[in-house]
Amino acid sequence: MHAATDPLAPVMGLLARYRSDVHTLRAATTASTLDAVEEHLGVPLPPGLRAFLVRHNGATLFRGALRVRAAADLASPEARAPEVTLFADGPRDDDHWGVAATADGHHFGRWDGTRLHPLHESFAAWLHAQSRILDEDRRDAASQLAVRLEVDPDCGLLHLAQGERLLADGDADGAIRALRRAVALAPELAPAWQRLGETLLGSDRGEAQVAFLVALRATRLPVDYPGFPHAEPSLFRTLESLFPPGDAGWERELHQMLHERVHALRHPEGVALYEAAALALARVHLTRSDRRAARDVLVTLRDRTAGMAAVTELPELTLSLVALETALGLHDSAEDALRRLRRHADVAVRARADLALAHIALLREEPWVDEILQEALAGPLTTTDRCDALLVSAEHAVARRADGGADMRTPAALDEAVRLAALLGDDARKARASLLLGDLARARGDLPAACRHWLSCDADPEAALRATVRLGDLAADPAEALAHYARAVEGYRRVQLPIREAWARLRLVRCGDASQAEDARRIFRDAGLAAGVAAADAVVDRPEASVAWHLGRAAELARQRQEAQRMRPPLVRADAERPERRLLAHRRAIARGDGRVVDSLAEALRDELPRVEHAAGRPYDPGVMRFVAALDLLAGHPGWDAARVMMQLLVADIQNDTAARALMGALARSPNMTLVEALLAAVRSLTEPRALAAAAEALGWRREAEAAPRLRELAATGSSPVRRAAITALGRIGDEEAIDVILPALEVPELAEAASVALLLLGEWRGVDFHGQALAQDRTNLTRSPGELVGRHGGPSYLLLLLRVAEREGPAGLGAIQGLGLLGSMRAVPKLIELCGHRDPARAAAAQAALELLTGQRSDPEDPYPRQRWDLWWQTHGAHYDEGRRWRAGQPLDVRALIARLGDDDVGVRMTSFDELAISTGERLPFDADGPWRAQLAHREAWTRWYNAHGHALSARGWLFHGREVG
Repeated sequence: MHAATDPLAPVMGLLARYRSDVHTLRAATTASTLDAVEEHLGVPLPPGLRAFLVRHNGATLFRGALRVRAAADLASPEARAPEVTLFADGPRDDDHWGVAATADGHHFGRWDGTRLHPLHESFAAWLHAQSRILDEDRRDAASQLAVRLEVDPDCGLLHLAQGERLLADGDADGAIRALRRAVALAPELAPAWQRLGETLLGSDRGEAQVAFLVALRATRLPVDYPGFPHAEPSLFRTLESLFPPGDAGWERELHQMLHERVHALRHPEGVALYEAAALALARVHLTRSDRRAARDVLVTLRDRTAGMAAVTELPELTLSLVALETALGLHDSAEDALRRLRRHADVAVRARADLALAHIALLREEPWVDEILQEALAGPLTTTDRCDALLVSAEHAVARRADGGADMRTPAALDEAVRLAALLGDDARKARASLLLGDLARARGDLPAACRHWLSCDADPEAALRATVRLGDLAADPAEALAHYARAVEGYRRVQLPIREAWARLRLVRCGDASQAEDARRIFRDAGLAAGVAAADAVVDRPEASVAWHLGRAAELARQRQEAQRMRPPLVRADAERPERRLLAHRRAIARGDGRVVDSLAEALRDELPRVEHAAGRPYDPGVMRFVAALDLLAGHPGWDAARVMMQLLVADIQNDTAARALMGALARSPNMTLVEALLAAVRSLTEPRALAAAAEALGWRREAEAAPRLRELAATGSSPVRRAAITALGRIGDEEAIDVILPALEVPELAEAASVALLLLGEWRGVDFHGQALAQDRTNLTRSPGELVGRHGGPSYLLLLLRVAEREGPAGLGAIQGLGLLGSMRAVPKLIELCGHRDPARAAAAQAALELLTGQRSDPEDPYPRQRWDLWWQTHGAHYDEGRRWRAGQPLDVRALIARLGDDDVGVRMTSFDELAISTGERLPFDADGPWRAQLAHREAWTRWYNAHGHALSARGWLFHGREVG
């Protein structure tokens, strides 16, 4: 090709000036080879690169400083960037050069591992510029850019880079000239238009606005490759400031961009732009106080991305949507979105999601606001988000103090929020803080100060309306109060804050406008807000009016909780938190009612009881769920009538297991102190064995030490169910005086296991000795094999006994094999491997199960040669296990591990681990294995704090009994 028409001629001339050993140009390749490479890559090669490879299939230039890859070595850098092809390397080892196709050609530039930094639009220009940089030893960025501009003066990418460099140097005039040249050469370069607009903004707002609009109209998604020159998300905020609030033209620009120029989202740059545009469109509606339209915009744009590649979450869009849905009372929908964000890979996103969740819980008067806020504040929040978190914390603290707390000092969170709001210069957050300061002043009785604070809330519309309600509360003239409330109702309706509107309507009811109660109740019911519905009923003196509604909602929540606790996909146990918060809010609402509420619940329980009895084996039956929900609501009521109804159910013979467990849970967890007195009276007066046993069991779960004398009497004589319940309860209560009473029960086969566990909890070892002797004597009259108890709670001294008994046929041998797994000694592994090949399938399966329990390795039940497989595994891994320690699931089983197992997904594992933990340490800290998720978290944290304080004194071997090492 003639030099005048050959784009590679200049660089080839440059390379020709050196000796042959400086540059190595490989032999030519064939067109068919290049066709095959293109098919493999899935993209066509740029013409200039292809032309070079036709002449030279790769090159090593400047003694290896720059290496152009051969055709066979061309590759995409990673699966997330298939659009990029790496074609050269050097001069540093981590320098890689890539090319990507665009709508107008190709971009060549440096690949940094995640994105391409484009520099040239042709291979020839890139190779010539890079060769000159190496030839002239240009090392600083400015000098290299100058060479590239000399070589490739008509490249818009380079003039954009020059303009940005001049801006960094403070040369605005030079930057404008460079940027104008960039947009003239490449009108599609959105970042060049954006930079030009930013540079012109101080001198010509009109021309700047035009440049910004061109940048917006040049923006298309998906971006062509990671690192493609695109507008920055700040473009939308800047343009927004140049249009009047709520401007229809600005809305039209955004709508066109989102619906006409977005076809997919493949890379983070595109996701950020899409989110910024969506939020800008939502803000257009918010400037018109149309929260519902803003919410609809975000829902539509979020749902539109469902089928787009590489988009799993849109955190900024989702958090804004959550804020809108929270304000609109769509709390369940908001929490559905937060569920995904609370598991986000970015800890900062998780913290912001926790903050949003705490705000929802605060508005709904649900529990665990402080716990959720602690999780949020532990994350890397921005100063703005931290201020918001502190304001939520302060509002929760102020509400608790105003409801009867004696401490009227300003919460530390509020002091810090005031400081941060001042630091940010944020008048809206200052207004929210002033609202809370006014609430505190009113609680102290300083009404003038309260008024001053409330009158300073104008900077935030919501805070100003809330202050209006409070000013109405202080008005001495009913007409003045009514005017304040009516103004607040209208304001809330206008800005679409229905929950606030409903609370303000209840103020109008107190002023004599009873017609407002039904509207308020409707709003609260639509939002599922238990506290609001109860308040609407109470204000018209009909607290029982919505009991059926509470019950229906609670039944559905009880079902959701069961599904989460049992981890029905896609739920996990942590998903029980939401229905538990909702249930507790309904309990609190019911607890504020009088006897009429209790009568309504009692009637519902009586109505459901026959259906419950016919739903045996159907735990999710609607009748069962309603019965469980009614029990839970009743358990939260503090009145004597509620205790009476629950005691009536105690003596009823409920056959449905789910309902019976729910009743026991309600008896065990109810805060009703009258119920405690009733249970104490029941164990003294009841004679029917089943009811008496249930009362004893409930007192044991409650750890009521006052019941111990009567329980000792019941443990000594009577029917087996009553004695078993009393013995178990005494162990849980920790009554050491009961040891002598319990010991004789070891000789009663149906009581031996319960007696042994109770004795262990009380610090008495003889229960294990008894079961060890029973195992040695091959006793068959016990209700369960003693091997499990000896293995779980005995020490390594029982290893030989278990090994010996494991040789026997029958239940004793199977129990001993199970005990070897629970014992945790790796010295049992050879025997268990031997038993894997036993001719008895039951013994072989038990041995494999024991090995799995010890090692955590899963075996294939279809494996025809389990002994050989386990033997090979043990030869490979056995040396890694210390025979002097206790093991379970391949991990050392010490006190720390038992505390960790309190978080296991299986309720049975949680319950047995708690017993092992209490017996190992002798401590009596509580743990509710089937209780609320957050209650379990709090219990586990308490055990962790105890271990941090006392763990240094405990043996690491794992075989412990009340803190002492078992030999």
